Amino acid sequence: MKAIETHDLCKSFHGIYAVENLDLTVPEGAIYGFIGENGSGKSTTEKLICVLLVPTHGKIKLYGKSYRNPAERAQIGTLIEDPACFPGSTVYQNMMMQALNLDVKDPANEIARVLDLVQMTEHADKKFGRC
Repeated sequence: MKAIETHDLCKSFHGIYAVENLDLTVPEGAIYGFIGENGSGKSTTEKLICVLLVPTHGKIKLYGKSYRNPAERAQIGTLIEDPACFPGSTVYQNMMMQALNLDVKDPANEIARVLDLVQMTEHADKKFGRC
């Protein structure tokens, strides 16, 4: 089974492609790393697969299903060098933006649950990067 599959994946920023026409297959149980020069699209690809960015074009599947499905995403791990958070926003606001991006049902309750789980409830109103 294919854990991750992309077809013709593209992401452009103001007309400049960070990722262009990427076809990638990662088998279940495999561990992959991206190696390349600065600006070659490594982090952008990871952020696309993790739904931290929305593709300009192309398809992404996790275990043959939509990459936007939280159950499928929960089976994939990644380590991205830069977090995809907004420094001017609070921890809660960052989480809400991501929850809305992912179509999380009842995002306020889910955010409260996760903040409690990681013992960060008291930091929800702090600006990102200052906890």
